[in-house]
Amino acid sequence: MIEVKVSGLGKHLPTGQWLLLLKEERTTRYLAIVISLADAHAIALRLAKTKLQRPLTHNLIKDLVETLGGKISCACIDHVLSDGRLCAQIVVAIRGRRLCVDCCPSDAVVLALQASAPIYVEEAIMAEKGTVLQNQHQRVSPEEKEKLAPFAEFINELDLDGL
Repeated sequence: MIEVKVSGLGKHLPTGQWLLLLKEERTTRYLAIVISLADAHAIALRLAKTKLQRPLTHNLIKDLVETLGGKISCACIDHVLSDGRLCAQIVVAIRGRRLCVDCCPSDAVVLALQASAPIYVEEAIMAEKGTVLQNQHQRVSPEEKEKLAPFAEFINELDLDGL
C-alpha cells in the first residue's frame, strides 16, 4: 500500500464532475477520483478546518465509532470493480480487534480526514490509474499524454500552495 495525501479538489469543467486528487507521498504520482458534490463539500470543509455547529454524516460516523470505544485507523483504496469503479475500506480499531468496513473511496477519504488517519492506495491501482506529472522539460509519451488529458486542465488550475 502507498500512502497518499489529499492534494486538491475541484470541478472538471468539461464534464461538471467533482474530482478528488490524491498525491503519493514521495513522488509526483497522482490519482484522480470522481466524487459526489456532497463528498466534495465534506472534504472542502475538513481541509478548511471549518467548525460546524451540528455534525454532518461523516462527523457523526466518526463520533459514533469513538463513542463506542473505537478509532478510525486508516482508509485503504484497495480494489477495482469490473466496471472500473474504485472500492475502499475504512479500518477501525475497537477493543483489540481490527474491523474493515467496505465503502466508496470518497467516504473513506472523508472519514480518514475527520480522524486525522492515513490514506493508502494499493500499488496496482496507482500503477494502473495513477498519473505521474513530469518536469515540463522532459518528454511525455503520447500514451501518457492521452492518459493525462482529462485531468490536465484540472491539475493546472489547482492552488497547491493554499492547502
